[in-house]
Order: sequence, then C-alpha cells, then structure tokens
Amino acid sequence: MYVDYERYTRWIRSRLPKDIPEEVIGSIDLRSGGYISGRQFWAYGERGPDRLLYEAADEEDLQLWLFGQAAREIAQKMELRSRASEEKKWRYVQDHADQGVWFYRENRHYRYNAIYDTRKYWMETELRILYPVFPKDRWMQQVEYYERCMNRWFPVRHWQYDTDTLCFVEISASREVDSKGVEQPAEGTVLESAGSIRKALNRWRKKK
Repeated sequence: MYVDYERYTRWIRSRLPKDIPEEVIGSIDLRSGGYISGRQFWAYGERGPDRLLYEAADEEDLQLWLFGQAAREIAQKMELRSRASEEKKWRYVQDHADQGVWFYRENRHYRYNAIYDTRKYWMETELRILYPVFPKDRWMQQVEYYERCMNRWFPVRHWQYDTDTLCFVEISASREVDSKGVEQPAEGTVLESAGSIRKALNRWRKKK
C-alpha cells in the first residue's frame, strides 16, 4: 500500500518553530525504524515479527502522533548540541562510574540543586514544540507524563511543569535516590576537584 511520507513530512515541517536549525530538521525520517500501514505505525522487528507501535483513531490522530515522534527526535538532538553548557547549570554532574557506583562533579554556581538530568532540556523543548500544535488535553497528558518521569527517583515531588513559562521548576529540596533507596550523590562520591578523583575513590573503597 502506497504511503506518501513526503506529505506527512511537509505537514510536520510547516508546524515546527522557525528557530530549529535546518540540519536538525533535515535529519527527520518518518521511515526510520518502522512504517505506516493504514492508520497504524509498525516498528520493524529486530529478531522477530514487526510490532504495532501505534494505532490511530483517524488521520488527524496519526498526523499528531507522527508530529510528536518528530518533536521528540528533534528535542533530543537539540539537547546533545547544548549539553556542555547545560551541565554548568546543575549542582551535580555524573563524572564516571566505578564498581557500579556513580561519582559526581559539583559546580560551585548552579541554577538547579539536583543531578544533571538530560531529560529536562529535551522534554521542555519537545513540549514547547507540541504546545501550538497539539489540542490542549493531548498536550496536558504529555505534560503530566513527563512530570511523573522527572519525579520518578525523588521521595518528595521535586519538579513541576510551569505551563506559563513552559519550563520545569524545582518545588522542593528533595534529593534523588537510587534503586535501593540510597540518596544521591551518596556520601563520599562527590569529587572536590579534578585532582581529587583518586582520593575520593580510595575513601569510598575504605568505607566498603
């Protein structure tokens, strides 16, 4: 069955913000990883049968879903381009892992009192792209889902999405925990400077 992918691509491109670099937009490929069949989108099976990824209610629903997929891909590419500068805005940044334990760099000056989470940037970017295109109820569903994602590892709700500024804001002093409930960064895992990495590792190993 013939599918006019170019028509969908044109529809998506016409609704994207003008400030997104062309090299990012140009990388969108709706056929990457799957294909459209009627009102369904199927993902290619790597070692098994193809998998139904989404079944649209109608043509508009399919267009909006495809737009959402493109918006996420664009947002994640934009985050990669900005990561070096974004890391500086967070108190803690993952430096490296040793024997399954993360060690962190600490920024002296920061905007966010948390561990750098790449998702904040790309989720905010995606939601801004979706905002003028998605119906309000569909957009709010995505906002609520991303709020749950951002707060997954916080015992007390830490992030809230501000629908006026279209940004996540901190609303508590809660700290992240790992899968065992240990607060992060764990004691002895914050590197004071580049020259103290070995010292920090030794301190942590002695405590074990």
